[in-house]
Amino acid sequence: MGPTPLEDSHQRDGDAVPSLFSFIVFRRESTGGFVFNPYLFNEIALDNIGMRIIEHCNGHFSLKEITGIVADEFSLSHDQTERYVYEVFNKFERYCAINWRQQKRKHSGPVPDYRHSYPYPKITDCQAQNVGSLLAPLSVLWEITCECNLKCKHCLIEAGNREQNEMSLEEVKKTIKQLAAMKVFKITFGGGEPLTRLDFFDILDYASRFHFGIKLTTNGILVDDNLLKRLKDTNVFSVQVSVDGLKQTHNAFRGDKNAFERATTALKTFSDAGYWTLMSTAITRYNVNELGALVDLAVQCGATSFKPSPFVPIGRGKENVEELAITPSEIKNLAKTMLRKKEEYKDVIDMQIDGLFPWLFEPCSAGISNTIEGQSRVGCSAGVSDVVITPLGDILPCPFLRNFVAGNLRENSLKDIWNNSDVFNVFRNLQSNQLGGECKNCEYVPHYCQGGCRAAAYAWSGDLFAPDPHCWKDLI
Repeated sequence: MGPTPLEDSHQRDGDAVPSLFSFIVFRRESTGGFVFNPYLFNEIALDNIGMRIIEHCNGHFSLKEITGIVADEFSLSHDQTERYVYEVFNKFERYCAINWRQQKRKHSGPVPDYRHSYPYPKITDCQAQNVGSLLAPLSVLWEITCECNLKCKHCLIEAGNREQNEMSLEEVKKTIKQLAAMKVFKITFGGGEPLTRLDFFDILDYASRFHFGIKLTTNGILVDDNLLKRLKDTNVFSVQVSVDGLKQTHNAFRGDKNAFERATTALKTFSDAGYWTLMSTAITRYNVNELGALVDLAVQCGATSFKPSPFVPIGRGKENVEELAITPSEIKNLAKTMLRKKEEYKDVIDMQIDGLFPWLFEPCSAGISNTIEGQSRVGCSAGVSDVVITPLGDILPCPFLRNFVAGNLRENSLKDIWNNSDVFNVFRNLQSNQLGGECKNCEYVPHYCQGGCRAAAYAWSGDLFAPDPHCWKDLI
């Protein structure tokens, strides 16, 4: 058996010079920061020491020099620092962030010292940060148009015709500049169907001038070889295609006899072309018994990930609640099926099934308290690390929370909205003792469950703090 990555790193010459690849982006936060690789389409959290290390990975400092700088700045022993530095560089190497050089670049000056702005904790306190108060979003979902070539029964924005007052190309470019200045890492372009917007490639081309990782969500109808060739010149690294049932179910749900073939062909085409691909499925009464077969289909199409999400009655979905809604009992049975599929395909596809409460099949670990002094932060990434931009420039914490408008880009900058919105503060400070019903004192919160989906609770009850209606804990 060969050496472990840590042993490999320890063998590296101390005179080797680490330099970040040009596509790597990092961002400092008050308690650490993040580094982002668009090709892997995810970010990793770093503590303050990790950030100080990556700030020196500019081709001007050797591994030995970085170790000495960190030991001095954080008042650490040499042995302690050396091990910590090597562990961080192992992480960077696994993340494909570092290019090792034999010689230094010409020095252009000292690396800025942020210690006066951000006091450093002891090394024992340097854990990955809590993202409750980031300086900017990590990810933006941008509904770039209301226009769509399908009329799905569950569509949350009731897409169809283009709205007259949608953001113009110049407004979009202005916003992209703001996102770049804030060091937002990811943009997901959705809709509607984004490919119906005539200037969509102008938008993609402009966004690709910056270091964003871009995801495209599409129903697949307009995907062809010409589109694929055009996308190669952009920073689109990931594609999401929705498949809401097997052929007959999907076509009926989408209102188009060719929708299934176009969607699955698009998914396979993007997978074969090397994109990260996500097959998403809205779970409804129509397809709840087809989910096992849909996982098989996702694998056959080469999808990287599969994400089933329970139907939430928003937009056009409110008109079709009776025919689409599923019960907690059905979700429980589905969670069991998805866990079997997850085990079957554990080395093949990423199964994103937390929305089905799969941990309820496990006994809650003894001795784990659900709260600290009666409360603990709960919630998801909505308004915490993610935001939504609507076609008209409204800023939302989540696409399913249409009534919670944090601001509008025609009135304020995204930075102002992010920093000052009372709406966002609600989600950033949501505590377990604010939840209603059994969620308030549930032993699974927050170590297993973050309080369920607040959007689902609000959509079904009108109460943001109500229990998630999809939870099946009462059926245990």
